[in-house]
Amino acid sequence: KGIEAHGTRRRGRALLVPVLVGARITSLQSIFPDGSKRFLLGGRIAGGYYRIADALTRPEILLCEGFATGATLHEETGAAVVVAFNAGNLEPVGRSIRATHPGAEIIVCADNDQWTDGNPGLAKARAAAIEVGAKLLVPDFSGMDLSGHPSDWNDWYRLRRTAGGRVAA
Repeated sequence: KGIEAHGTRRRGRALLVPVLVGARITSLQSIFPDGSKRFLLGGRIAGGYYRIADALTRPEILLCEGFATGATLHEETGAAVVVAFNAGNLEPVGRSIRATHPGAEIIVCADNDQWTDGNPGLAKARAAAIEVGAKLLVPDFSGMDLSGHPSDWNDWYRLRRTAGGRVAA
């Protein structure tokens, strides 16, 4: 997906992303080259996150679903990013961020699951943003190549790069 590892590890061909609740690792997500993802059997994911916060150049905290999306957002904006791993986890992780950073500007960066009934990525992101008093940012794929069914910010930035040049955030 054209991203850096940001503190994660590799085991064989899999990228291992720790799932944290507070300072404790409660599970690991394995991401394979074909895009498939698996969590440790019996590990805790609810309320768990992974934070990307190296060399910050912006004050906002961005909240998103997946690691590739989070890495892309951080690389393109320089903001701290918190990865919630799935749409249903955005709200509990957002509440945790709000509790530990009460004055922070939080931006929920939705997946635009326009290809899935009910667009769960957008629906859950909107609910999380309302719950924690955050802004909502949604990728707009108008005028882009939709043949690969793009849905997240990694897809959006890659499609924009193919269309010419780096995108200013």
